[in-house]
Amino acid sequence: MMGYFILESALFILGLAAFFFGRVPVTRKRSVKGSAARLFGVILMVPLPLYLFACKQSNLAPLALGDRSLDPLHPFTEGFVKLAALAGAFGSVLAATVLAIIASEPPRRAVSPFRIAVASDVAIEFLYTGSCCRAGSSTSL
Repeated sequence: MMGYFILESALFILGLAAFFFGRVPVTRKRSVKGSAARLFGVILMVPLPLYLFACKQSNLAPLALGDRSLDPLHPFTEGFVKLAALAGAFGSVLAATVLAIIASEPPRRAVSPFRIAVASDVAIEFLYTGSCCRAGSSTSL
């Protein structure tokens, strides 16, 4: 049971990091930012509380290494909790991965201040003169 707890804890820590930083790299050129990254983190954090709740409800110790019990159904209960832990972990990883792929964006190119200044000068000139080109050109609207 300890291995399942470690798996769930690792997912919880990754989810917590994604939740606090608000940024998850998907590939080298794409990443998820903001609320989608936080939702990604929450999805990864869900399996650990569910695992602990299942262990508490079935009277199993989450860190037990093959403890003995007089309950004849103990091995079946332990197997079911293990199966539920794996299903929860893989399900949350799958859901978080699909969300990250759908919500990922390529990095934005930085626009130089010179380009913004030139574009705003051309727009102002067009508003005042009605010409879409510089002086000396014969194009006008």
